[in-house]
Amino acid sequence: MNEPIPGLRVYKNADGLVVFDLEMSAHPQFGDAFITERKRGQTTAGWQTEYLKKWGVAPGSPVYKGFRRNWHVASRPIEPNPVMPFYVGLDFGLYPAILITQLNEYGQWIWLQEVQGGLSPSGKEVGEDIGSFYNRVIPALNPLYPVHKWTAIGDISGKQRSYTDGRSGYDFARKAGIKKLIPSPTQNTDARLAAVQQQLDRSFSGHPGMVLNPALTMAIAAFEGGYSLGVKEGSDKPIKNKYSHLMDCGQYAAVWMFNIKGEFIRTPERYNVKKISRGGDRVVGGLSWPGL
Repeated sequence: MNEPIPGLRVYKNADGLVVFDLEMSAHPQFGDAFITERKRGQTTAGWQTEYLKKWGVAPGSPVYKGFRRNWHVASRPIEPNPVMPFYVGLDFGLYPAILITQLNEYGQWIWLQEVQGGLSPSGKEVGEDIGSFYNRVIPALNPLYPVHKWTAIGDISGKQRSYTDGRSGYDFARKAGIKKLIPSPTQNTDARLAAVQQQLDRSFSGHPGMVLNPALTMAIAAFEGGYSLGVKEGSDKPIKNKYSHLMDCGQYAAVWMFNIKGEFIRTPERYNVKKISRGGDRVVGGLSWPGL
């Protein structure tokens, strides 16, 4: 082939075989619309393997099963409901994280906003002081997600006091304005994972029980394989990486919000609720079906 088409590389490998290496850019319809369409329904690992030819992009199997971008991620941005409370997961330590969620009127669990500290602009884990994190983040979040409406559920280890100044992660959170702060009811990993998985698996009236705001790029990447099991065969424990802190936040919120049947059990008395035939109280708010 004297003049190969753009995106096509022809060469002989070590065994003397002729290899036709075709990039997706060679497709006549290649462009932003092409990429968007091909990514639809793909996991991150699947996309990178199939189209970018990056093998072994995930060190293990995804922790959560059944996540689908075209099902669990809204097709348009989701605005918070200003009259409803926020259920917020907090993770402390060197890589603090915040996950803000709400329930809508249909009982869908909506992941609205994510904040991950301790990462450089390129995504490298560099760490961040917990006090600096809250001083930086809370004022930016407060206009859209008023902190006085938060019910925050945190990692119980955040109550441990520092050896240097005697303050805990909870102390810094309360100083920043987070007044209703509750320790996660369990540190059992299996129970926490099951609480989130149960919401992922839920559906009713043809809609997902759990929906992510499309702006949550890190959470989406985590569900698509960034948050994975250990590399050893048969490992059933998630590895600690830059995605695990945010996923921990979701788990802390889930085990406090839902019972073993996946039903919401923290209905605020000051809000109206309605019964759904499937059982359990569902908060009535102002959010319409996301993802449509």
